[in-house]
Amino acid sequence: MPNKAETGLVLPVGNPNAKVIMLLRKLTPLSIAEVRQRAAEGRPITGFNGVDEYGIRDDEVLLRSVRDAREGLLALGIDARVVIDSQDESTEYLDNVIRGMRETAEQLDWEDEVGFAQEEVERAVAELSEEFEDFCWWVPDDLYELGEELRRELPAGHPLEGRDLAALARSERRDDVLFHDGQDYVLVHLTWSAQNTLPFPLFEVVKDDIASYLRNDYLEEE
Repeated sequence: MPNKAETGLVLPVGNPNAKVIMLLRKLTPLSIAEVRQRAAEGRPITGFNGVDEYGIRDDEVLLRSVRDAREGLLALGIDARVVIDSQDESTEYLDNVIRGMRETAEQLDWEDEVGFAQEEVERAVAELSEEFEDFCWWVPDDLYELGEELRRELPAGHPLEGRDLAALARSERRDDVLFHDGQDYVLVHLTWSAQNTLPFPLFEVVKDDIASYLRNDYLEEE
């Protein structure tokens, strides 16, 4: 990951003007003398913000700060070089790294939310199975395969197409499978066919507390 002390911008040769110095002083802890000296020696201007809103160091925040500073300098007619870990890098490389970090963070957030949802569902299923001897919902071992089956069944243009859905539980009474997309629970009635046309497979977004929903779903079929 980027070394904060060696990541920043290198100004073109020559003394920076007052507007450049004032911009950099707002964005870094460097003094006027330090900005001028680093610019004269071709050393990186460092010290850009690298902590998130919670005060925790975040490499994406640092690189975005460097990118924003470069764009601010461009507006002043200064084309500064990007330096990451003491290595000159292109702006395209910088954008790709930031994009990769964002995608990784989004994937981790999705995994956290799905993991929390899985715990909720497993707890609800366990409690309701104790309450009702023939409770219809269960957590099968083939959750990944159910996710693959859903992707196989979705026709082009289906509202669920392209959404990252993780299977969590299945109903024994019908082919309903409970999924989670990182935000919402989604109930899908699988057709077990790859020849579906819209609107199949049918689905609904679960708005209720998941334990209450599973209980009501069971009782409605009684």
